[in-house]
Amino acid sequence: MKRISIFLAGVFFLVTLSAEGRDVERVIKSVHEKLRTEFTGPHGLLLDFRGEIPTPDDCRRGFPNSMSWLTPIANSTKFTGLYLPAMCERAKRSGRKEDREYARKLAKALLLCASVSDVKGFVARAVSSDGHSHYPLGSEDQTLPWFYGLFCYLQSNIPSSKEHAEITAKYMEVCLALEANGWQCPCDGPFKGEVRGSLRGFKFFSAPSLLFITRTAYELTKDETWLKKYRSALQLRSRSAEKKGLPAPSLLEICSGSYAQDEGWLKSIDRNYLWIYVKNVAVLRILADLETEPQVKAAYRKGLAECAARASKVLADSRYFENKDTGPLPSASWRKLFAGTWKVQKDQKMCARISSEQYRIANADKRKKHEHRYMTIPLSAASICAYSGEKRYIPAILETIVQYDYSRVHRGEMFLAEVAYYAVAQERESGISRKND
Repeated sequence: MKRISIFLAGVFFLVTLSAEGRDVERVIKSVHEKLRTEFTGPHGLLLDFRGEIPTPDDCRRGFPNSMSWLTPIANSTKFTGLYLPAMCERAKRSGRKEDREYARKLAKALLLCASVSDVKGFVARAVSSDGHSHYPLGSEDQTLPWFYGLFCYLQSNIPSSKEHAEITAKYMEVCLALEANGWQCPCDGPFKGEVRGSLRGFKFFSAPSLLFITRTAYELTKDETWLKKYRSALQLRSRSAEKKGLPAPSLLEICSGSYAQDEGWLKSIDRNYLWIYVKNVAVLRILADLETEPQVKAAYRKGLAECAARASKVLADSRYFENKDTGPLPSASWRKLFAGTWKVQKDQKMCARISSEQYRIANADKRKKHEHRYMTIPLSAASICAYSGEKRYIPAILETIVQYDYSRVHRGEMFLAEVAYYAVAQERESGISRKND
């Protein structure tokens, strides 16, 4: 029988878990070392998988596609932004210089992604092998974690005063540029002047974005203008929905529900797309911690609770993961795999068509699909449950984390194990009251 002993008190978190002869701290150490040594790219960004880093020419041509999808750097900004707060917490707990320096390395990498373009407000998904070239299409899915990671880093005691000022300046530069662009994410290169994705949307996928950015802008600057913008944004509603006579909940009302609201827009979120909602719940937790208005705080807490209640149902899917598989990841050979699918992409629709075809090819990789379904999704659920702050989920979260032999995992999404672990461990002074023991 698996036994879990948890002691949470003061500023220390100690947990010992025996599962298949491994304890959770030892597992987390192994995950961390693999991520640090094998899945941190040459410029400090987390990789989707180990493989050839795209070249400047790949970025210029848009190979295999202009979004960098299915390459090792497809989600580098998202992954790094979500991972950085966990590394700040790790450094706080260990007190080790090497942990502080690793967190600093990640922060510098995020800063780099917003400094490689002359398009204001553009946040690159990553940089190519030269440390500067980049694919022309970003997204809100990458931009929100950029803000989240850097804000949490600025709240830590790691950055020097000079570094703090530099990051804050870039943070506000991107914030102001996005506001001037109607909170739409600008494109670069051949798509300059176009946009891809909005931080002012009315799906759960994007609803917390504008609230988080405006509220954290206030926290960093103490400019009351940003606090007023945040308070106003809470009540924003979709005008197009109102004109059509459709339900038009406010951003706050959307945030008080769960990601289940997006079913239909996406199919079977809990088993396919849960990983893209980790960022939403992460920033929702920060918003709940920062909020001073009781009714607004209660709405955020409700959203966190509903997301966790739903996500908790897929935690147990981790037991289906095949740890004995020692085979390769065929889709890691992305250059060879997509050589015959590339075409010049004159518009974003063409890019979407090409990438869809490439996804069909990549999905023939059974190991890739297996890791996504039975590792990425349960670890995403573990992170979402951990952000809720509800203690009743802790045993299942930790059992999920130790379910995997990470030495045999090919996908960088294993970073979510550390995200979940340090979210559980973290004690916030303004944290959510934990009623479920």
